[in-house]
Amino acid sequence: MRRLLILALALGLVGCNQPATPATASPSPVPTAAPKPTSSPEQAAHSPSSPTQMRLVALGDSITAPSGGQFGNPCGRSWTTFLTLPLADFHNAGVAGNTTAQMLARLSPDVLAYHPTDVTILGGVNDLYQDYTYHDVPLQDSLANLGSTIGQIEAAGATAWLLTIPPWWAGHAAPVEAYNAALRGLAAAHGARLIDIWPLLAGPGGDWIPGYSCDDSHPTNAGAAIIAGAVQVRLSRGS
Repeated sequence: MRRLLILALALGLVGCNQPATPATASPSPVPTAAPKPTSSPEQAAHSPSSPTQMRLVALGDSITAPSGGQFGNPCGRSWTTFLTLPLADFHNAGVAGNTTAQMLARLSPDVLAYHPTDVTILGGVNDLYQDYTYHDVPLQDSLANLGSTIGQIEAAGATAWLLTIPPWWAGHAAPVEAYNAALRGLAAAHGARLIDIWPLLAGPGGDWIPGYSCDDSHPTNAGAAIIAGAVQVRLSRGS
C-alpha cells in the first residue's frame, strides 16, 4: 500500500489539498497612452474643448450691466444673458454710466477678486460723450485706462477680450469708427484678443442696423444677442 501511495504522488494523481495552478501565457505588452502635452492652467482653461473650465467676468457699462436698475439698458436685456456656454463661473461686472477710468478704478474688487480665467471688456461709449453730456475724456486717456485694465488682467493670469463699441447716435459714426480703430491698435499692442462687434451692428453709414437699438445707444434684445453670439464663438474657440 505504501508503495502504491508513493507511486501515485510521483505521478501527480494525489493532491495535497491545494488547487492546481492554471498555465498562463506570457503577458502581452499593454499599450501605453501617448504622453499628454503639458500646458499652463491658462492654456487649459481656454481650450475649445473645455469651456466648463472658464471663469468669465464681463466688465463694462450699461450695455453689459445686469438688466434693470437706474440708468440700465432701456432697450432690452444685458448681452450676457444670451450666453449659453457651460461656464464654470460667471460674474457680471457692468455698471451703468461707467467711463473707462471708473471701470479701471473698480477692477480689483469687481473683477480680479473673482479669479477669472477670462475677462471681456466693453467700454468707452461714455468716454465718447464729449460735448454731449458731462463726460469729456481725451482719446489718449481712454486708451491709457483700457491699456492699464488689460495689463492688470493679464498680470493676474487671465485672458483679456477687448470688444469694439457699438454704433452711437445717428449721424455720429465718425468718432465711433475712430475710437474702434484705436481699440484695434490697442489690442494688438497689449496682446489682448479683439472681438469686433461694431461691423455686426452697424449698417450703411455706420448707424445702427434697424431693430438693433431703440435709442441709438443701447442694444435691443436682438442686438444684445448679436454681441453675445460674437463673444461666444470666440470663447468657444479659445482664440
